[in-house]
Amino acid sequence: MEHQPLRYQIIHGRRSITRPDRPASQLPARGPRRSGPSRSTALPRSGGDRARQGPGRSGPPDPSGPAPSGCILRPAVWWWQPRSRRPAAGRSRIGPWTPSSVRTSSTSPAGQALSDGFGAVPPGKGARGGDATGSPRARWGRWRRWGRSWVLGRAGWWLAASLALHALMVLLVARPDMVDLRVYYTASPRVLTGHLYDVRLRVDGPAPALPFTYPPFAALVFLPLSLLPWPVAAALWQLLCVAAIPALVWGAVRLLPPWAGTVDRRQLMLWVAGSLWLEPVRHTLDLGQVNLFLVVLVLGGLTAPWGTAARGLGSGAGVGVAAGVKLSPAVGGLYFLVTRQWRAAACAALVFAGSVAAAWWVVAEESVRYWHRLLPDTTRIGRVDSMRNQSVRGALSRFVGHDVGHGLAWSLAAVMALVLAGYALRAAWRTRDRLAVLVAVQLLGLLLAPISWSHHWIWCVPALVWLVHGPRRDRLCSRIACGLWVVMAGGRVVPQLTRVQDRLPDPAAHPALLAWGGWTYALCATLTLIAVAGTGSSRTATSTVRPSPDRADA
Repeated sequence: MEHQPLRYQIIHGRRSITRPDRPASQLPARGPRRSGPSRSTALPRSGGDRARQGPGRSGPPDPSGPAPSGCILRPAVWWWQPRSRRPAAGRSRIGPWTPSSVRTSSTSPAGQALSDGFGAVPPGKGARGGDATGSPRARWGRWRRWGRSWVLGRAGWWLAASLALHALMVLLVARPDMVDLRVYYTASPRVLTGHLYDVRLRVDGPAPALPFTYPPFAALVFLPLSLLPWPVAAALWQLLCVAAIPALVWGAVRLLPPWAGTVDRRQLMLWVAGSLWLEPVRHTLDLGQVNLFLVVLVLGGLTAPWGTAARGLGSGAGVGVAAGVKLSPAVGGLYFLVTRQWRAAACAALVFAGSVAAAWWVVAEESVRYWHRLLPDTTRIGRVDSMRNQSVRGALSRFVGHDVGHGLAWSLAAVMALVLAGYALRAAWRTRDRLAVLVAVQLLGLLLAPISWSHHWIWCVPALVWLVHGPRRDRLCSRIACGLWVVMAGGRVVPQLTRVQDRLPDPAAHPALLAWGGWTYALCATLTLIAVAGTGSSRTATSTVRPSPDRADA
Protein backbone atom coordinates (compact mmCIF):
# COMPACT_ATOMS: atom_id res chain seq x y z
CA MET A 1 0.00 0.00 0.00
CA GLU A 2 1.44 3.32 -1.04
CA HIS A 3 1.73 5.95 1.64
CA GLN A 4 0.06 9.31 1.28
CA PRO A 5 2.29 12.38 0.75
CA LEU A 6 3.58 13.95 3.94
CA ARG A 7 2.21 17.36 4.79
CA TYR A 8 4.10 18.15 7.99
CA GLN A 9 7.16 16.50 9.41
CA ILE A 10 8.44 18.13 12.57
CA ILE A 11 11.22 16.78 14.73
CA HIS A 12 11.05 17.16 18.51
CA GLY A 13 13.55 14.48 19.48
CA ARG A 14 11.10 11.84 18.25
CA ARG A 15 9.32 11.81 14.89
CA SER A 16 5.83 13.19 14.49
CA ILE A 17 4.05 12.84 11.14
CA THR A 18 0.89 14.70 10.24
CA ARG A 19 -1.21 13.42 7.35
CA PRO A 20 -3.31 15.78 5.18
CA ASP A 21 -6.35 14.89 7.28
CA ARG A 22 -4.64 16.21 10.43
CA PRO A 23 -4.04 19.99 10.45
CA ALA A 24 -0.92 21.44 12.03
CA SER A 25 -2.91 22.78 15.01
CA GLN A 26 -3.66 19.17 16.07
CA LEU A 27 -0.05 18.04 16.25
CA PRO A 28 0.68 15.69 19.14
CA ALA A 29 2.23 17.14 22.26
CA ARG A 30 6.02 17.20 22.29
CA GLY A 31 7.54 14.42 24.35
CA PRO A 32 10.60 14.60 26.54
CA ARG A 33 13.51 16.15 24.69
CA ARG A 34 16.42 13.88 24.03
CA SER A 35 20.07 14.85 24.06
CA GLY A 36 20.67 13.68 20.49
CA PRO A 37 18.82 12.84 17.27
CA SER A 38 16.71 9.73 16.98
CA ARG A 39 18.18 6.63 15.35
CA SER A 40 14.91 4.76 14.80
CA THR A 41 13.80 3.16 11.57
CA ALA A 42 13.50 5.07 8.34
CA LEU A 43 10.42 7.13 7.77
CA PRO A 44 7.84 5.90 5.24
CA ARG A 45 8.40 7.41 1.85
CA SER A 46 5.80 8.75 -0.50
CA GLY A 47 5.45 7.78 -4.10
CA GLY A 48 7.19 10.94 -5.16
CA ASP A 49 10.16 10.02 -2.96
CA ARG A 50 10.46 6.56 -4.51
CA ALA A 51 10.11 7.96 -8.00
CA ARG A 52 12.88 10.44 -7.30
CA GLN A 53 15.19 7.72 -6.02
CA GLY A 54 14.73 5.62 -9.12
CA PRO A 55 14.00 1.92 -9.55
CA GLY A 56 15.99 -0.51 -7.49
CA ARG A 57 17.30 2.13 -5.08
CA SER A 58 16.55 2.35 -1.39
CA GLY A 59 17.41 4.62 1.48
CA PRO A 60 16.40 8.09 2.57
CA PRO A 61 15.33 10.58 -0.10
CA ASP A 62 17.84 12.91 -1.68
CA PRO A 63 17.60 16.31 0.05
CA SER A 64 18.85 18.09 -3.05
CA GLY A 65 15.91 16.95 -5.20
CA PRO A 66 12.50 18.61 -5.55
CA ALA A 67 10.13 18.55 -2.64
CA PRO A 68 7.44 15.85 -2.62
CA SER A 69 3.84 16.83 -3.07
CA GLY A 70 2.32 18.50 -0.02
CA CYS A 71 5.58 18.64 1.98
CA ILE A 72 6.26 22.08 3.41
CA LEU A 73 9.03 21.15 5.86
CA ARG A 74 12.32 19.52 4.99
CA PRO A 75 12.24 15.74 5.58
CA ALA A 76 14.40 14.53 8.46
CA VAL A 77 17.14 12.91 6.36
CA TRP A 78 19.87 13.93 8.78
CA TRP A 79 19.25 11.18 11.32
CA TRP A 80 21.18 8.58 9.31
CA GLN A 81 24.14 10.86 8.47
CA PRO A 82 27.52 10.58 10.24
CA ARG A 83 27.74 12.44 13.51
CA SER A 84 30.19 14.99 12.09
CA ARG A 85 27.67 16.03 9.41
CA ARG A 86 24.58 16.28 11.58
CA PRO A 87 23.23 19.73 12.45
CA ALA A 88 24.56 21.05 15.74
CA ALA A 89 22.25 20.89 18.73
CA GLY A 90 20.25 24.05 19.33
CA ARG A 91 20.26 25.16 15.67
CA SER A 92 17.33 25.24 13.31
CA ARG A 93 16.86 22.33 10.91
CA ILE A 94 15.02 24.51 8.44
CA GLY A 95 16.35 23.71 4.99
CA PRO A 96 15.94 24.84 1.40
CA TRP A 97 12.66 22.91 1.09
CA THR A 98 11.02 24.96 3.80
CA PRO A 99 8.63 27.60 2.43
CA SER A 100 9.32 31.20 3.33
CA SER A 101 6.02 31.43 5.23
CA VAL A 102 7.25 28.83 7.70
CA ARG A 103 10.93 29.75 7.53
CA THR A 104 10.38 33.34 8.60
CA SER A 105 7.49 32.94 10.99
CA SER A 106 7.67 31.69 14.54
CA THR A 107 3.98 32.34 15.12
CA SER A 108 2.69 29.52 12.90
CA PRO A 109 2.19 26.11 14.56
CA ALA A 110 4.85 24.52 12.37
CA GLY A 111 7.30 27.32 12.97
CA GLN A 112 6.70 27.26 16.72
CA ALA A 113 7.10 23.50 16.89
CA LEU A 114 10.27 23.62 14.85
CA SER A 115 11.78 26.47 16.81
CA ASP A 116 10.75 24.94 20.15
CA GLY A 117 12.38 21.67 19.22
CA PHE A 118 15.57 22.88 17.65
CA GLY A 119 16.29 26.50 18.53
CA ALA A 120 15.76 29.83 16.89
CA VAL A 121 14.57 30.36 13.38
CA PRO A 122 16.53 32.72 11.14
CA PRO A 123 15.74 36.41 11.56
CA GLY A 124 12.69 37.50 9.64
CA LYS A 125 9.64 39.69 9.66
CA GLY A 126 7.57 37.07 11.47
CA ALA A 127 9.90 36.78 14.50
CA ARG A 128 7.90 38.47 17.25
CA GLY A 129 8.17 38.37 20.99
CA GLY A 130 6.44 35.76 23.08
CA ASP A 131 8.69 32.73 23.24
CA ALA A 132 12.43 32.40 23.75
CA THR A 133 13.16 32.15 20.05
CA GLY A 134 11.38 35.40 19.25
CA SER A 135 12.67 37.48 22.15
CA PRO A 136 14.62 40.65 21.36
CA ARG A 137 17.75 39.14 22.88
CA ALA A 138 17.52 36.07 20.64
CA ARG A 139 16.88 38.19 17.56
CA TRP A 140 19.82 40.42 18.44
CA GLY A 141 22.04 37.36 18.85
CA ARG A 142 21.02 36.04 15.44
CA TRP A 143 21.62 39.38 13.74
CA ARG A 144 24.96 39.75 15.54
CA ARG A 145 26.13 36.34 14.34
CA TRP A 146 24.98 37.15 10.84
CA GLY A 147 26.77 40.52 10.92
CA ARG A 148 29.96 38.97 12.25
CA SER A 149 29.89 36.36 9.50
CA TRP A 150 29.26 39.04 6.87
CA VAL A 151 32.16 41.22 8.07
CA LEU A 152 34.61 38.32 8.40
CA GLY A 153 33.73 37.06 4.94
CA ARG A 154 34.91 40.37 3.49
CA ALA A 155 38.01 40.87 5.66
CA GLY A 156 40.32 41.12 2.66
CA TRP A 157 38.22 43.87 1.14
CA TRP A 158 38.16 45.80 4.43
CA LEU A 159 41.95 45.63 4.65
CA ALA A 160 42.38 46.72 1.04
CA ALA A 161 39.94 49.60 1.53
CA SER A 162 41.72 50.72 4.72
CA LEU A 163 45.14 50.71 3.05
CA ALA A 164 43.79 52.48 -0.03
CA LEU A 165 42.14 55.18 2.09
CA HIS A 166 45.35 55.67 4.06
CA ALA A 167 47.37 56.03 0.84
CA LEU A 168 44.80 58.51 -0.51
CA MET A 169 45.00 60.64 2.63
CA VAL A 170 48.81 60.60 2.71
CA LEU A 171 49.21 61.48 -0.96
CA LEU A 172 46.31 63.83 -1.65
CA VAL A 173 44.13 64.85 1.30
CA ALA A 174 46.28 65.49 4.38
CA ARG A 175 49.95 65.07 3.73
CA PRO A 176 51.74 64.45 7.04
CA ASP A 177 54.59 66.79 7.89
CA MET A 178 56.49 64.02 9.77
CA VAL A 179 58.27 66.55 11.97
CA ASP A 180 59.78 63.95 14.28
CA LEU A 181 61.30 62.10 11.35
CA ARG A 182 62.73 65.43 10.16
CA VAL A 183 64.40 65.79 13.55
CA TYR A 184 65.93 62.31 13.21
CA TYR A 185 66.96 63.09 9.64
CA THR A 186 68.48 66.49 10.43
CA ALA A 187 70.11 65.85 13.80
CA SER A 188 71.64 62.38 13.31
CA PRO A 189 74.58 63.60 11.15
CA ARG A 190 75.50 66.10 13.91
CA VAL A 191 76.31 63.25 16.29
CA LEU A 192 79.74 62.95 14.70
CA THR A 193 80.50 66.66 15.07
CA GLY A 194 79.52 67.05 18.71
CA HIS A 195 76.42 69.22 18.09
CA LEU A 196 73.69 66.59 18.32
CA TYR A 197 71.69 68.30 21.07
CA ASP A 198 72.16 71.81 19.67
CA VAL A 199 69.91 71.21 16.68
CA ARG A 200 66.49 72.92 16.76
CA LEU A 201 63.87 72.23 14.10
CA ARG A 202 61.48 75.14 13.53
CA VAL A 203 57.88 74.16 12.83
CA ASP A 204 54.71 76.10 12.16
CA GLY A 205 52.13 76.49 14.89
CA PRO A 206 52.28 76.95 18.64
CA ALA A 207 54.84 74.18 19.15
CA PRO A 208 58.36 75.39 20.03
CA ALA A 209 61.49 74.42 18.18
CA LEU A 210 62.02 70.68 18.42
CA PRO A 211 65.35 69.29 19.70
CA PHE A 212 66.72 65.76 19.54
CA THR A 213 65.62 64.12 22.81
CA TYR A 214 66.81 60.51 22.47
CA PRO A 215 70.06 58.90 23.68
CA PRO A 216 73.14 59.15 21.42
CA PHE A 217 72.73 55.51 20.43
CA ALA A 218 69.46 56.44 18.66
CA ALA A 219 71.32 59.02 16.53
CA LEU A 220 73.75 56.30 15.44
CA VAL A 221 70.80 54.10 14.47
CA PHE A 222 69.18 56.91 12.45
CA LEU A 223 72.46 57.90 10.79
CA PRO A 224 72.01 55.71 7.63
CA LEU A 225 68.63 57.36 7.08
CA SER A 226 70.30 60.72 6.46
CA LEU A 227 72.16 59.31 3.45
CA LEU A 228 68.91 59.10 1.46
CA PRO A 229 67.10 62.03 -0.14
CA TRP A 230 64.32 63.33 2.07
CA PRO A 231 61.38 62.24 -0.17
CA VAL A 232 62.81 58.72 -0.42
CA ALA A 233 63.48 58.54 3.32
CA ALA A 234 59.95 59.77 4.16
CA ALA A 235 58.26 57.32 1.77
CA LEU A 236 60.38 54.41 2.98
CA TRP A 237 59.68 55.26 6.62
CA GLN A 238 55.93 55.45 5.97
CA LEU A 239 55.90 52.08 4.23
CA LEU A 240 57.91 50.42 6.99
CA CYS A 241 55.61 51.85 9.67
CA VAL A 242 52.51 50.50 7.92
CA ALA A 243 54.22 47.13 7.47
CA ALA A 244 54.97 47.04 11.21
CA ILE A 245 51.26 47.06 12.13
CA PRO A 246 50.63 43.41 11.09
CA ALA A 247 53.74 42.37 13.00
CA LEU A 248 52.45 44.24 16.07
CA VAL A 249 49.03 42.53 15.92
CA TRP A 250 50.55 39.11 15.27
CA GLY A 251 52.96 39.49 18.19
CA ALA A 252 50.10 40.38 20.53
CA VAL A 253 48.05 37.40 19.34
CA ARG A 254 51.01 35.07 19.89
CA LEU A 255 51.15 36.09 23.54
CA LEU A 256 47.52 35.16 24.21
CA PRO A 257 47.09 32.16 26.53
CA PRO A 258 46.17 28.82 24.92
CA TRP A 259 42.65 28.82 26.37
CA ALA A 260 41.83 32.31 25.04
CA GLY A 261 39.81 32.97 21.93
CA THR A 262 41.34 31.87 18.65
CA VAL A 263 42.26 34.47 16.05
CA ASP A 264 42.21 33.35 12.43
CA ARG A 265 43.61 35.03 9.35
CA ARG A 266 40.44 36.97 8.61
CA GLN A 267 40.37 38.45 12.10
CA LEU A 268 44.03 39.42 11.78
CA MET A 269 43.24 41.33 8.60
CA LEU A 270 40.40 43.15 10.36
CA TRP A 271 42.70 44.03 13.26
CA VAL A 272 45.26 45.52 10.88
CA ALA A 273 42.57 47.45 9.00
CA GLY A 274 41.12 48.87 12.22
CA SER A 275 44.40 49.56 14.02
CA LEU A 276 45.50 51.80 11.17
CA TRP A 277 42.87 54.36 12.26
CA LEU A 278 43.41 54.44 16.01
CA GLU A 279 44.68 57.83 17.16
CA PRO A 280 48.03 56.67 18.65
CA VAL A 281 48.83 54.82 15.40
CA ARG A 282 47.68 57.72 13.21
CA HIS A 283 49.68 60.20 15.25
CA THR A 284 52.75 57.98 14.99
CA LEU A 285 52.39 57.82 11.20
CA ASP A 286 51.76 61.57 10.88
CA LEU A 287 54.81 62.51 12.97
CA GLY A 288 57.09 59.82 11.57
CA GLN A 289 57.68 58.49 15.07
CA VAL A 290 59.67 55.35 15.90
CA ASN A 291 57.13 53.86 18.32
CA LEU A 292 55.81 51.16 15.99
CA PHE A 293 59.28 49.69 15.50
CA LEU A 294 59.98 49.72 19.23
CA VAL A 295 56.76 47.86 20.06
CA VAL A 296 57.53 45.31 17.35
CA LEU A 297 61.03 44.87 18.81
CA VAL A 298 59.60 44.14 22.25
CA LEU A 299 56.91 41.77 20.99
CA GLY A 300 59.27 40.12 18.52
CA GLY A 301 61.78 39.36 21.23
CA LEU A 302 59.09 37.74 23.37
CA THR A 303 57.59 35.61 20.59
CA ALA A 304 60.47 34.86 18.20
CA PRO A 305 62.01 31.34 18.16
CA TRP A 306 65.33 32.59 19.49
CA GLY A 307 63.56 33.68 22.65
CA THR A 308 63.05 30.04 23.64
CA ALA A 309 66.15 28.54 22.05
CA ALA A 310 68.50 30.08 24.63
CA ARG A 311 66.11 29.73 27.58
CA GLY A 312 64.73 33.23 27.28
CA LEU A 313 67.97 35.08 26.59
CA GLY A 314 66.81 36.22 23.17
CA SER A 315 63.54 37.59 24.52
CA GLY A 316 65.39 40.18 26.58
CA ALA A 317 67.38 41.47 23.60
CA GLY A 318 64.36 43.19 22.06
CA VAL A 319 63.62 45.16 25.23
CA GLY A 320 67.31 46.10 25.59
CA VAL A 321 67.63 47.43 22.04
CA ALA A 322 64.31 49.31 22.24
CA ALA A 323 65.37 50.93 25.52
CA GLY A 324 68.70 51.94 23.96
CA VAL A 325 66.85 53.84 21.22
CA LYS A 326 64.17 55.35 23.47
CA LEU A 327 63.93 55.09 27.24
CA SER A 328 60.17 54.54 27.52
CA PRO A 329 60.27 50.82 26.52
CA ALA A 330 62.71 50.14 29.38
CA VAL A 331 59.73 49.48 31.66
CA GLY A 332 59.36 46.21 29.75
CA GLY A 333 62.13 44.82 31.94
CA LEU A 334 59.54 44.57 34.71
CA TYR A 335 57.79 41.93 32.60
CA PHE A 336 60.74 39.54 33.06
CA LEU A 337 60.80 40.16 36.80
CA VAL A 338 57.08 39.42 37.15
CA THR A 339 57.33 36.26 35.05
CA ARG A 340 60.56 35.26 36.86
CA GLN A 341 62.67 35.12 33.73
CA TRP A 342 65.91 36.12 35.39
CA ARG A 343 68.13 35.32 32.43
CA ALA A 344 65.99 37.37 30.07
CA ALA A 345 66.04 40.28 32.51
CA ALA A 346 69.82 40.07 32.74
CA CYS A 347 70.05 39.90 28.95
CA ALA A 348 67.88 43.02 28.56
CA ALA A 349 70.05 44.92 31.05
CA LEU A 350 73.27 43.82 29.32
CA VAL A 351 72.01 44.76 25.84
CA PHE A 352 70.91 48.18 27.09
CA ALA A 353 74.26 48.72 28.79
CA GLY A 354 75.97 47.65 25.58
CA SER A 355 74.08 50.28 23.59
CA VAL A 356 75.11 52.96 26.07
CA ALA A 357 78.73 51.78 25.98
CA ALA A 358 78.81 51.71 22.17
CA ALA A 359 77.55 55.28 21.95
CA TRP A 360 79.96 56.35 24.69
CA TRP A 361 82.86 54.87 22.74
CA VAL A 362 81.86 56.68 19.51
CA VAL A 363 80.67 60.03 20.91
CA ALA A 364 81.81 60.31 24.50
CA GLU A 365 81.12 64.05 24.86
CA GLU A 366 77.53 63.80 23.66
CA SER A 367 76.94 60.79 25.92
CA VAL A 368 78.20 62.66 28.98
CA ARG A 369 76.08 65.65 28.07
CA TYR A 370 72.90 63.56 27.68
CA TRP A 371 73.16 61.27 30.69
CA HIS A 372 74.37 63.88 33.18
CA ARG A 373 72.67 67.14 32.17
CA LEU A 374 69.84 66.68 29.66
CA LEU A 375 68.12 63.54 30.93
CA PRO A 376 66.65 65.05 34.17
CA ASP A 377 65.38 68.13 32.31
CA THR A 378 61.83 67.30 31.16
CA THR A 379 61.05 70.87 30.05
CA ARG A 380 63.06 70.44 26.86
CA ILE A 381 60.73 67.64 25.80
CA GLY A 382 57.57 69.75 25.98
CA ARG A 383 54.92 71.20 28.26
CA VAL A 384 53.81 68.83 30.99
CA ASP A 385 50.25 70.24 31.00
CA SER A 386 49.84 69.79 27.25
CA MET A 387 46.73 67.86 26.26
CA ARG A 388 48.94 65.49 24.30
CA ASN A 389 50.52 64.41 27.59
CA GLN A 390 48.16 61.69 28.86
CA SER A 391 50.14 60.63 31.93
CA VAL A 392 48.87 61.02 35.49
CA ARG A 393 51.24 63.92 36.05
CA GLY A 394 49.92 65.73 32.99
CA ALA A 395 46.28 65.18 33.97
CA LEU A 396 46.88 66.48 37.50
CA SER A 397 48.80 69.49 36.16
CA ARG A 398 45.83 70.49 34.02
CA PHE A 399 43.63 70.42 37.10
CA VAL A 400 45.76 72.71 39.26
CA GLY A 401 47.08 74.91 36.44
CA HIS A 402 50.81 74.19 36.96
CA ASP A 403 53.22 71.29 36.98
CA VAL A 404 52.56 69.21 40.10
CA GLY A 405 55.96 67.56 39.82
CA HIS A 406 56.39 64.69 42.27
CA GLY A 407 54.38 66.29 45.05
CA LEU A 408 51.70 64.89 47.29
CA ALA A 409 48.96 64.68 44.65
CA TRP A 410 51.17 62.78 42.21
CA SER A 411 52.50 60.51 44.96
CA LEU A 412 48.99 59.47 46.04
CA ALA A 413 47.95 58.82 42.44
CA ALA A 414 51.15 56.85 41.82
CA VAL A 415 50.55 54.66 44.89
CA MET A 416 47.01 53.90 43.71
CA ALA A 417 48.27 53.02 40.24
CA LEU A 418 50.99 50.79 41.71
CA VAL A 419 48.51 48.93 43.92
CA LEU A 420 46.08 48.37 41.07
CA ALA A 421 48.85 47.27 38.72
CA GLY A 422 50.20 44.95 41.42
CA TYR A 423 46.85 43.17 41.71
CA ALA A 424 46.60 42.99 37.91
CA LEU A 425 50.10 41.53 37.52
CA ARG A 426 49.50 38.99 40.28
CA ALA A 427 46.24 37.81 38.73
CA ALA A 428 47.69 37.69 35.22
CA TRP A 429 50.75 35.70 36.21
CA ARG A 430 48.72 33.24 38.27
CA THR A 431 46.90 32.30 35.07
CA ARG A 432 50.10 32.47 32.98
CA ASP A 433 48.57 35.14 30.74
CA ARG A 434 51.69 36.68 29.22
CA LEU A 435 49.87 39.28 27.12
CA ALA A 436 47.98 40.54 30.18
CA VAL A 437 51.27 40.84 32.10
CA LEU A 438 52.92 42.80 29.28
CA VAL A 439 49.92 45.10 28.82
CA ALA A 440 49.71 45.81 32.56
CA VAL A 441 53.44 46.59 32.73
CA GLN A 442 53.39 48.96 29.77
CA LEU A 443 50.22 50.77 30.89
CA LEU A 444 51.74 51.26 34.34
CA GLY A 445 54.83 52.80 32.75
CA LEU A 446 52.71 55.16 30.67
CA LEU A 447 50.70 56.25 33.70
CA LEU A 448 53.74 57.01 35.89
CA ALA A 449 55.99 58.56 33.24
CA PRO A 450 56.47 62.35 33.45
CA ILE A 451 55.35 62.74 29.85
CA SER A 452 53.36 60.17 27.87
CA TRP A 453 52.48 61.70 24.53
CA SER A 454 49.42 60.30 22.81
CA HIS A 455 51.58 58.45 20.27
CA HIS A 456 53.26 56.63 23.17
CA TRP A 457 49.90 54.94 23.87
CA ILE A 458 50.31 52.66 20.89
CA TRP A 459 50.11 49.85 23.43
CA CYS A 460 46.35 50.28 23.19
CA VAL A 461 46.45 47.84 20.25
CA PRO A 462 47.76 44.87 22.34
CA ALA A 463 45.38 45.96 25.11
CA LEU A 464 42.42 45.79 22.71
CA VAL A 465 43.57 42.39 21.44
CA TRP A 466 43.52 41.09 25.01
CA LEU A 467 40.15 42.68 25.81
CA VAL A 468 38.54 41.16 22.71
CA HIS A 469 40.20 37.72 22.64
CA GLY A 470 41.50 37.26 26.20
CA PRO A 471 40.08 34.93 28.85
CA ARG A 472 37.88 37.72 30.31
CA ARG A 473 36.48 38.97 27.04
CA ASP A 474 32.89 38.21 28.13
CA ARG A 475 33.07 40.19 31.39
CA LEU A 476 31.36 43.56 31.71
CA CYS A 477 34.51 45.46 32.70
CA SER A 478 36.39 44.15 29.65
CA ARG A 479 33.59 45.23 27.35
CA ILE A 480 33.41 48.69 28.90
CA ALA A 481 37.18 49.15 28.66
CA CYS A 482 37.18 47.93 25.05
CA GLY A 483 34.36 50.28 24.10
CA LEU A 484 36.06 53.22 25.79
CA TRP A 485 39.32 52.52 23.97
CA VAL A 486 37.48 52.39 20.65
CA VAL A 487 35.61 55.63 21.32
CA MET A 488 38.60 57.58 22.64
CA ALA A 489 41.29 56.29 20.29
CA GLY A 490 39.08 55.72 17.27
CA GLY A 491 37.23 59.00 17.72
CA ARG A 492 40.47 61.03 17.96
CA VAL A 493 39.34 62.74 21.14
CA VAL A 494 42.82 63.88 22.20
CA PRO A 495 43.55 65.83 18.96
CA GLN A 496 40.21 67.58 19.25
CA LEU A 497 40.94 68.64 22.83
CA THR A 498 44.44 69.72 21.79
CA ARG A 499 42.99 72.10 19.20
CA VAL A 500 40.76 73.62 21.87
CA GLN A 501 43.75 74.07 24.18
CA ASP A 502 45.81 75.73 21.45
CA ARG A 503 43.12 78.40 20.98
CA LEU A 504 43.03 79.38 24.65
CA PRO A 505 44.30 82.91 25.41
CA ASP A 506 45.98 81.65 28.57
CA PRO A 507 47.49 78.17 28.06
CA ALA A 508 47.82 77.65 31.81
CA ALA A 509 44.07 78.09 32.47
CA HIS A 510 42.15 74.94 31.56
CA PRO A 511 38.35 74.85 31.48
CA ALA A 512 36.50 71.95 33.02
CA LEU A 513 36.18 70.29 29.62
CA LEU A 514 39.95 70.11 29.22
CA ALA A 515 40.60 69.31 32.85
CA TRP A 516 38.33 66.28 32.84
CA GLY A 517 39.04 65.34 29.24
CA GLY A 518 42.71 65.17 30.08
CA TRP A 519 42.11 61.78 31.72
CA THR A 520 41.15 60.18 28.39
CA TYR A 521 43.81 57.47 28.07
CA ALA A 522 44.48 57.31 31.80
CA LEU A 523 40.87 56.26 32.37
CA CYS A 524 41.10 53.65 29.61
CA ALA A 525 44.29 52.27 31.16
CA THR A 526 42.71 52.14 34.62
CA LEU A 527 39.70 50.17 33.37
CA THR A 528 42.01 47.81 31.50
CA LEU A 529 44.04 47.17 34.66
CA ILE A 530 40.81 46.48 36.56
CA ALA A 531 39.80 43.96 33.90
CA VAL A 532 43.21 42.27 34.12
CA ALA A 533 43.03 42.24 37.92
CA GLY A 534 39.88 40.13 37.74
CA THR A 535 41.50 37.47 35.56
CA GLY A 536 42.25 35.25 38.54
CA SER A 537 38.53 34.72 39.25
CA SER A 538 37.67 33.74 35.67
CA ARG A 539 36.21 30.29 35.25
CA THR A 540 38.16 29.77 32.03
CA ALA A 541 41.57 30.47 33.53
CA THR A 542 42.98 28.69 36.55
CA SER A 543 46.37 28.77 38.14
CA THR A 544 47.00 25.15 37.24
CA VAL A 545 46.94 25.79 33.49
CA ARG A 546 50.27 26.21 31.74
CA PRO A 547 50.97 27.69 28.31
CA SER A 548 51.35 25.41 25.34
CA PRO A 549 54.92 24.77 24.10
CA ASP A 550 54.51 26.85 20.94
CA ARG A 551 53.57 29.90 23.04
CA ALA A 552 55.95 29.46 25.92
CA ASP A 553 58.97 31.70 26.15
CA ALA A 554 60.91 29.84 28.81
